[in-house]
Amino acid sequence: MRESILILLLVLLIILFVVLRKRGEKKESERLEIERLDRERKRKEGLKALSEEEKSLIYSLSMKERTAFLKNAEKDYDILFHPFNDLVYEKESGNKQIETKSLGYYVIEKGVDRIAAFFFSTDPDFESISAITLNINGMVSRRFEGFESYMKPMYFEAKSGDLITIEIEFDGTKEFTLENFGVLLLKRRLPKQPS
Repeated sequence: MRESILILLLVLLIILFVVLRKRGEKKESERLEIERLDRERKRKEGLKALSEEEKSLIYSLSMKERTAFLKNAEKDYDILFHPFNDLVYEKESGNKQIETKSLGYYVIEKGVDRIAAFFFSTDPDFESISAITLNINGMVSRRFEGFESYMKPMYFEAKSGDLITIEIEFDGTKEFTLENFGVLLLKRRLPKQPS
């Protein structure tokens, strides 16, 4: 009888622990969502405050910086562009203010020494994007929030066999398309052999 009561108490304690843990996780998730929405609201307000000329200038400066980055990288690497899956999002009733979608995954091919992110072959609607997260081997390598943040190209230490994924957060209240968006695969050039 005493053993049955102890077992019952233990089971109740475990159930109570699980309930409290789930409640704590839910509160933490709600807190993070509120913070994320607040950052997104501030980002949108900041963009609205910019004139078209200012937006154009920011974009132009970003593209110049990207061109300089590529020219620098070409000195040491052979460069390949790897696009991720296109994202075509159709607005439906009940969509959240911020949607999160994965662009798929890619296992880095043999011979790649590092990668650079983010690159595109057509101009994306950057104003709709809230954040971009690059994951390497299932771990967050870098999270970028705001236009100027993810327009700035960066090197990442990733090698052959590593698994990379890209997650996009964007305004879920309107239609959104992202095509030909991805990373550069960098293969270090071997020094030229004397003839």
